[in-house]
Amino acid sequence: MAHLGSQSNSKCAEYFWDKDRLSNLPDSLLCHILSFLPTNEAVVTSILSSRWKTLWTLVPKIDFQDTSIRGRSVSPLRILYSVLAQHTAPILSNFTLSWRSPLGLELYGEIELDLPPSFQLPSLKILRLCEICYTSDNSFSSLCSACPNLEDLTVIYEFIVGNVNIVSFKISLPFLKRLRIDFISFDTEPPDYKLEIYAPILERFRFFGYLSNVVFLEKLAHLIEAHFVVCGLGHVFEMCYSDKVFKIVRALNSSKFLELFPGDVECIGFGYIYPSMFQNLVRLNFKVTQSNWHVLQSLLVVAPNLEVLVLDKHYYRKNQLCCMEPPDGSGCLSSRLTTFNFNGYEELEHEVEFIKYILKEAIVLNTITIKISALHSKESVLKKLSMFPRHSTTCLLTVEIGILL
Repeated sequence: MAHLGSQSNSKCAEYFWDKDRLSNLPDSLLCHILSFLPTNEAVVTSILSSRWKTLWTLVPKIDFQDTSIRGRSVSPLRILYSVLAQHTAPILSNFTLSWRSPLGLELYGEIELDLPPSFQLPSLKILRLCEICYTSDNSFSSLCSACPNLEDLTVIYEFIVGNVNIVSFKISLPFLKRLRIDFISFDTEPPDYKLEIYAPILERFRFFGYLSNVVFLEKLAHLIEAHFVVCGLGHVFEMCYSDKVFKIVRALNSSKFLELFPGDVECIGFGYIYPSMFQNLVRLNFKVTQSNWHVLQSLLVVAPNLEVLVLDKHYYRKNQLCCMEPPDGSGCLSSRLTTFNFNGYEELEHEVEFIKYILKEAIVLNTITIKISALHSKESVLKKLSMFPRHSTTCLLTVEIGILL
């Protein structure tokens, strides 16, 4: 018995001696050994001793496999976040994320995107790209091509002064239904880029930011909802800028719900003729400035089925008003208009004339809501507007105190 006990103690001592011998290896070698393990398993070695506690955080490789941790009370995503937060390797030479049928992916901030040719995400349905650093124009289009079944895409990109900015964006996604593009620039020199979009079954489109050269390669026959907001304050005026704006507006003519702000460029001389009818349009949210009232009027002419019109006033320069012909009352306003809201009414002459036009021409108007600032008297405004003739005998006129934009 004593002999057996001696053998057992000897094996135990040999085990701990081997363990200690492994622990005495330099960090670089231990990290190299751990790099052959999936990160999920490398983390487990932290319980061996204080010597091993943080070694896994120095491994220049992350190989995360969610299949090995499914069934736990903590979500795989939370575990991944924890791993990334604790990882301290100065250089990450390899990052592998194995996920069972991922449906959504969001990449945010200062990630340098350079994809290998074999990269594929065939099951991905939703992709968010927020301020990513693209190594080349091809890196963006390659990512889109690697997600052939994508249905929802968001691209938020900032053109930064002094940086090498991507200038060509190609989106070719036959199953895409929702697309959001935010192009941001704070430079006085407008960014010069080209965006090509092939999305034949697109249903919802949102564009916000500075507009350069945007091309739809296929008619948007399935479009339901569109938000087109151009921001270009402070940018150098371009003679052809209006053409760029209206090329996009015309492409959105199949939409049922449209939010439109064509920008605040000085007295843009366009918009008197829309070559396309907005036959399906039932709701229009229009950000009106002193330089685009004529754009609104022209759009109303080609929207025969409009039911809801919402105006949000967006004035920056109070002293500027482009030439605006008063509405001629020729019966061009939609005969189906039931609701009209005006946010930011200030009793300016052209605003008064427009409201008179709506009241006179809208045959089935049910409600008209006017929002004013606290600087105006609600009772006084209501009294003045109530004096104007109305075509609709059921129209309810309301004046409210609101916040001017």
